[in-house]
Amino acid sequence: MEKVDEENKQQQSTANGQSLALGSDPWLVFIEGENEAKYTIYKILDDDYHVKSIPCMHEKYVQASYHGWMVLTGMYSDDCCLFNPTSMEKIQLPPWETSFYFDACVLSSPPSDPSCILLFITNSEEEEDEGVVSLRFCRPTLGCVVYHWIEQKFTLEDDRIKVARYFNGKIYAITSILEEIFTFEVSDDTTAVLTVRKMGLQEKIPRPMLPEAYVTGKDLVESCGELYVVVKIYVDELMPREIQDIEVFKLDCTKKVWLRVESLGDRAFLLGPNCCTSCYASRESEYGIIGNTIYFTMKNDKSLYAMNLEDRSITVSLPCPNVKNNWSQPIWLN
Repeated sequence: MEKVDEENKQQQSTANGQSLALGSDPWLVFIEGENEAKYTIYKILDDDYHVKSIPCMHEKYVQASYHGWMVLTGMYSDDCCLFNPTSMEKIQLPPWETSFYFDACVLSSPPSDPSCILLFITNSEEEEDEGVVSLRFCRPTLGCVVYHWIEQKFTLEDDRIKVARYFNGKIYAITSILEEIFTFEVSDDTTAVLTVRKMGLQEKIPRPMLPEAYVTGKDLVESCGELYVVVKIYVDELMPREIQDIEVFKLDCTKKVWLRVESLGDRAFLLGPNCCTSCYASRESEYGIIGNTIYFTMKNDKSLYAMNLEDRSITVSLPCPNVKNNWSQPIWLN
């Protein structure tokens, strides 16, 4: 990673196009089209949406979104970068193989933070590498060029990692079956090696046994200095899957147990693929975000769902009816 001169830095860090001007409120972003991609941005606070076109995002996949930054990869090229649609800053990352896939992605902090790390976690699909988990990461920094990915591997028996989040100076990941917690942190800035540790929880997530027809999906959310797991319960035989219930648990790092959470208070959780976040409920509008509520999207579904944890009711809305064809899974920007 090297510093770039001022002229190249300006070319690298500022993208052509119109800023989204997101502000501090969360937005739900739909991407429609490819070569001339349109971005429909829904603001819950106003119950309104806007359509934008950003040239540097054309022919790009949005792989994840954290801290106002998008992880972009080329649809037909090896281009990979971090992009901030508010400041229009762009950080070029090492080339991305179009065949590369991942199961979880985390950007620990904004790239203005010297300790920032971008991590991809991949579970091997090859029989001869069963249980092998690959870690690919780099240290993106504003004004610097990142030339190479750093690669590591470790073995995970009879399990997989699907979700991970940054919390309390480390990246936390939870496994799908045994519900074990693993942490990842850079132990030495000079060698940039990730230290992987198993937390050693006292027990699995404490919830009742489910019928065989039911399956669960998990999301990790960091909120107000605490780490939460949100468990979504589906009926597997229904297609598309329908949410039957949602349960929330908070990690007690001292006792190493999950504690059931009955209320989020004035907080709301916003769940999406590689972009789970939280925010305070708004009281500035008749619309806005409602406290003690979990907002989420579903695969291949343009609807926005909201579950109130007090009465367990689920409401459904269509926030962006203008989105018609060739659209991708919406993401949260906050």
